Amino acid sequence: MNKDKSLQELEEEIQKVIDADTNNIVELAKILGYNILTDFTEANLKGIDISSTELIGADFRDVDFSNANLSNTNLSNANLSNANLTNANLTNANLTNANLTNANLTNANLSNANLVNSTLTQANLSYTNLRNANPGTAYNMEDTNFEGSTVNRGYWIKATIVEQLLNFDESYGKSNNEKLGNTKQIIATFKSNKQSSEDSTAELEQFAIYMMNESKEKNDLLLEFYKKNIENNLYSDKEIPLSKYYDKLEDLFNQIQTEDNSNKNKKLEKFKNSLLSEVKENPEVTISELFRKYLNNASSKDEEIRILEYRLEIEEIEKSFKACKEASLWLSQNRYKLIKQVKKLIIENKLNIENSNKVEISSELANRFCESINIYLLWITNFIENGEVPTPLPEGIINLVLPNDYYVKVFEYIKKHEFSSENDLSEQAIIELKGFFERFLINTLK
Repeated sequence: MNKDKSLQELEEEIQKVIDADTNNIVELAKILGYNILTDFTEANLKGIDISSTELIGADFRDVDFSNANLSNTNLSNANLSNANLTNANLTNANLTNANLTNANLTNANLSNANLVNSTLTQANLSYTNLRNANPGTAYNMEDTNFEGSTVNRGYWIKATIVEQLLNFDESYGKSNNEKLGNTKQIIATFKSNKQSSEDSTAELEQFAIYMMNESKEKNDLLLEFYKKNIENNLYSDKEIPLSKYYDKLEDLFNQIQTEDNSNKNKKLEKFKNSLLSEVKENPEVTISELFRKYLNNASSKDEEIRILEYRLEIEEIEKSFKACKEASLWLSQNRYKLIKQVKKLIIENKLNIENSNKVEISSELANRFCESINIYLLWITNFIENGEVPTPLPEGIINLVLPNDYYVKVFEYIKKHEFSSENDLSEQAIIELKGFFERFLINTLK
């Protein structure tokens, strides 16, 4: 952009903007004789709202987009190298083939963004929300900083490998050695990062080789199955020791036993006993540690596949366990806010209570009602934490001061309006919260 304008020229341009019958940044740029795709390098666009705008191939090198709204914007093939995108809203943005080299995305929201083939070399993704973002083939990610972001680097790279192997156009006609070479290049970029350990990169390489073998056998359904599971687990935090959900592991193996295959059940029982014994002996062991050992000791391809299938089942338990912890913490942190909202709803008569059940609400009665809601929330929070079926509240702990319909409507309101991604809850935590409220509060009180 031209920085050497006279005061008169600037005043004329300001007047043009004031007189313009539009707030659209693209149109305003045209009025001033600028092309937003080429003339805004190094521009200060702090806090700007250009959501839902087509900006394909735009040159935004060194632009300050801090606190900007770029949601639903098409930035495919854009050059955002060295751009400042701290606190920017990039939800649902299309960043396919975008260059984000050395970009600062600290605290940015990239949930549901498309990052297929984007370049993230030395990008700062610390504390970035990458929930449900599509990593696609995440090439050129050397020295990318993921500290504190809502993504697990191990799963991200696995998703990248699987994505590449499933990409027909790129993989078709290549030998296994060529494709494995490509996956090793991806792994190498992570290995060069100080955050990666020799163990983690070795596991990823073993994973890539396994997926290569599956690709060789054209088992596309299995590949899709693993891809789906990897994507579902992209946003897992640090692994939790298996001992934390030991009882759920026992339940899992009991559930997957079959009635018509005694040989399969024998193998399952043997694996179950081995795993539970390992967890008892080493309470801090995690899924990755234990299953790396099992895969190394597998005696056949069939056994490897069976071990990986068991791992997927256990990862689902861990995912649910983590979601319950998240849900419980969220309820604890937001309980008073919810009660305040409940009091407002009841005093303003916004619960749509049937006339036959309506009661005149005094301030004192509203306070007593909120006290009972507080007890219910404390009670359910305690059991959500570990994903346990609640034991009934002791008799006399709670007195219903209003008809049940009031309680049901309150919990239905919270379930419908408060449990959402907008309130910083993961999809799985929302599922857990809604399930607990429906089964143990709403249905019980109806």
